[in-house]
This record gives sequence, C-alpha cells and structure tokens, in this order.
Amino acid sequence: MANSKVKVSYVNEGIVSSNFTKAKVQRIIGGILTFFFGFGVCAVIAGEIEVKHLPLYIICLAPSAFLLWCGIRTGGLIKRVHKYNEVIAKDRDGIVTPEELSKATGKPPIKAMEEIDRMFRKGYFHNCTLQKGKNPGVLIDEALDGEKGIGFVDAVCKNCGATAHVRAGGRIKCPSCGGIVYGKYK
Repeated sequence: MANSKVKVSYVNEGIVSSNFTKAKVQRIIGGILTFFFGFGVCAVIAGEIEVKHLPLYIICLAPSAFLLWCGIRTGGLIKRVHKYNEVIAKDRDGIVTPEELSKATGKPPIKAMEEIDRMFRKGYFHNCTLQKGKNPGVLIDEALDGEKGIGFVDAVCKNCGATAHVRAGGRIKCPSCGGIVYGKYK
C-alpha cells in the first residue's frame, strides 16, 4: 500500500522560489514606477505639468510597465507550476500526455504543452523530462533513494502476462488486455 504521507513533488523548489521572489520584486518596482510615470503623463494631459516633459514620462513609462508585466507573467506561470505538479505526481504509468495536462488545466493540449515547455526551459521541474516530437508528454524518472512509493516498477499482468510500467503502490489498466495491473513495492 502506498504511503499517503509522502508528498510527491517534481517541482525544483529552489529555482521556483528564487523566480517567485524575482517576480514579486518586479511587480513591486514596476508597479510603483508605472504608477509614478503614468501619473506624470496624466498630469501633463491635465495641464498640471508642462508638455515638454511628456516625452520623458512616456519613455520612462514603457520600461516600467514592461517590468510590471514581466513580474505578473512570471508570477502567474509559477502559480501554475503547482497545478502541473499535481497532474504529474498523480500519474500512474510514468507518462503524462498532453491530453492529461489539458484536462487538468483547462487549456488546449497544444497550449498546455507550450506552457509546460516554458516551465521546463526555466528549470522549474526535476526528476522528469519533457518529451517532444511524435509522442509528446512528460516522462517521470525513477524515484530517488528513500522515496518509497514515488517511483515506478515494471509489473506483469496476471491475465495476459504483458509488462506494464506502474507507479509503485498504484494500479493501471493493462495496455494489452485491459485487466488491472498492480505496482508492487520491490
């Protein structure tokens, strides 16, 4: 039986944490600067500040708004990392398909794959690999030592003798006959 107290995570917490902090700083600084320079543009339009200062405010407004946008975008991506981790952690056969990602996130399969590709390029996941090409998906690596119940085992179907890759302590339908294959701990 699987140990229910084991928290399965494929998130690279160090990288995610540092990027979350970076995104937070970008949102704060970008927000303050965007407010300040946006207020300057509005003051010029209202006639409170001379029109000759308008180009300066607009030139400064653009990068500050971009900094704010980057912080918001990165923060949102990081929040969705944990949603993808839930899907990967609950997978039973070691291969998370674009359709499984789509179902869990509500995005079309192609968009879910594009988003998770961006997450992999940023290093947000470990102990799994993104497979592109003919059969795209997330391939889950074997568990590290001491992670009983997280890794995968090759199990034999009692009905037909086919071998299936199953999460230790889990079960799946046999790819050959449809019977139940149990992943026993070794």
